[in-house]
Amino acid sequence: SASAMSKLSEMHHQDLANTAWSIARMGISNEPLMNFIASRAIRMLSDFDPLGISNLFWAYAKMELKHEPLLAAMSAASLSNLNNFSAQHLANTAWSFARLAMSDEPFLAAIAAGAIRRLKESTCFDLSILVWSLDILNSSELLGGILPDAVDHFADELEDGGDVGMFWFDFANVVAMHVPPKRREAFDAKFFRSFLEPVESTLLNLSGTEVPHAQALDSWQELLHERQIPYLGPHYTGTVLSQLGVRIV
Repeated sequence: SASAMSKLSEMHHQDLANTAWSIARMGISNEPLMNFIASRAIRMLSDFDPLGISNLFWAYAKMELKHEPLLAAMSAASLSNLNNFSAQHLANTAWSFARLAMSDEPFLAAIAAGAIRRLKESTCFDLSILVWSLDILNSSELLGGILPDAVDHFADELEDGGDVGMFWFDFANVVAMHVPPKRREAFDAKFFRSFLEPVESTLLNLSGTEVPHAQALDSWQELLHERQIPYLGPHYTGTVLSQLGVRIV
């Protein structure tokens, strides 16, 4: 509305980023308003910190609004400042590029290099969406640069308990396609023990007759809820179906 745009014209740069993030988070469809925010933000980009930039990238990607002038300006403004981006900011920015199908190899290379420098502070979430994004964008060379150390970080440092299943499966599916089995042995052992084997055994109970169906179904639903596993991904869906005796043609 005209009233909303009038208020936006008086906003501080961080307020603009927060507003765009909130609109996207709530799923509100208002392209004219987002275009107005973009026009204001472009003039103020030198004032944005990494959080503001990554939130703006995320907001437009979440709404699938490919506002070319804003995205180009943000890429240019960020390139010299990526050393100040946290692991999460880098991962969210890469995810935004993948969501919008934007392939800017120099910028993605800078993000990947920054992620390698910040590997020790990276969480399951950060690395899973980063490598997923590079995979979606067919950045095989960049994946080859980050995956070996990221695989070791997952195997040696990152938590495998609680509600991190989705991140492990996302990461594991990319790893299975790009990292040789010998190089990922430690990662696979941890992933199989903590995630894949419980999924397979619970599904085997659900598809068999030894455990009452209601009990097996409860166990399956509890596993999915507690470990937050909404899907298995393309590679491990095939692996699990094969274990269940399902032939994929």
